Amino acid sequence: MTKFSFTVPTAHIDEFDQYQDFFFGLSFLLTDPTYERYFRRKCEDGSLVYLDNSYNETLTPLPPHELARLWEKYRPTAVISPDSDYWSPSEAVEAFEVLKRLMPARNIMCAFRSDTEREYFEANGLGPLAVSYFWVEANEITKRGLDKVHSLGLPSLAAIRANRPPTLDTSQMVKLAVRGYKLEDWLADGGIREKHVSRAVDAERSKRQARAEEFFNMSLTDAQLELTVHNLQALKAYANDH
Repeated sequence: MTKFSFTVPTAHIDEFDQYQDFFFGLSFLLTDPTYERYFRRKCEDGSLVYLDNSYNETLTPLPPHELARLWEKYRPTAVISPDSDYWSPSEAVEAFEVLKRLMPARNIMCAFRSDTEREYFEANGLGPLAVSYFWVEANEITKRGLDKVHSLGLPSLAAIRANRPPTLDTSQMVKLAVRGYKLEDWLADGGIREKHVSRAVDAERSKRQARAEEFFNMSLTDAQLELTVHNLQALKAYANDH
């Protein structure tokens, strides 16, 4: 069974709480009081909480010392070790080893982008593993055991049934609703993300940050809220329909 964390605009974070199976927190949003209060509450009530290094939103991963500080302050289940699309495996390993000296290894989630990184983290880490939908779809890794690895994002509806990840975070259900789409509409169109391009093409930090800010600062209309609820409930049913 796949558990979901639905990424939503900050103004609506409490409204969607009842639909969250766990919480995938973004470190760059902890400066927002509304987001910080929600994140703190989820950590304090013993929920499953992962804290991301926010590379995807900022193109700059939070460094090990800052991730360790946030883990000590909030005690989420795990923080994601620093990673970057442009790092070599040795750079990802080095960041993990630094973080491991600052906090318990069992509370570090390692995101891998290659079989080399995965093998190292499996041998030397104690916490959960994660992989971005991008690297799965780009065939950069061997598709083995993905039913034991957190999925960073939703690549396609077919992939979620094929891989059966234990946990997955996605903003896609909101983005569909903003366009007036139901999950069923997306499925009829093939259920595949529109953009499968090299991340190197999308490497301008200001553009990435502007898109993230636009999403998290958005206020949904009543119709968009209703459609988002429909989509996330439909996704849960689709993913876990055995």
